[in-house]
Amino acid sequence: MTFARWVPVASSAANDHVLTQRFLDTIGQLSADWQKTSGMNTYALRVTPGELAELSRTIDDLLMPYRTTVRTDAPPDAQPIHASWRAFPRVEADGKVS
Repeated sequence: MTFARWVPVASSAANDHVLTQRFLDTIGQLSADWQKTSGMNTYALRVTPGELAELSRTIDDLLMPYRTTVRTDAPPDAQPIHASWRAFPRVEADGKVS
């Protein structure tokens, strides 16, 4: 993979930030069910490149059937949600990989 592969990702990451902030700004307007079931998690993982590839494939396989462009059997009360998965080597403030 080349650096060019990551250029569109920068826009996606910025969009993730915008959508997350909108959610946080308006969470009080959501139903109690959506407030309880919405979530954000952060994990510090220690994996090999192969393990990360497998983990990403597993998460993708888990979420794929729910994508709005794929799912045809969504219940009438289903709503669009934002979900994202980011996983990459941690880079410290000094620019060095942990």
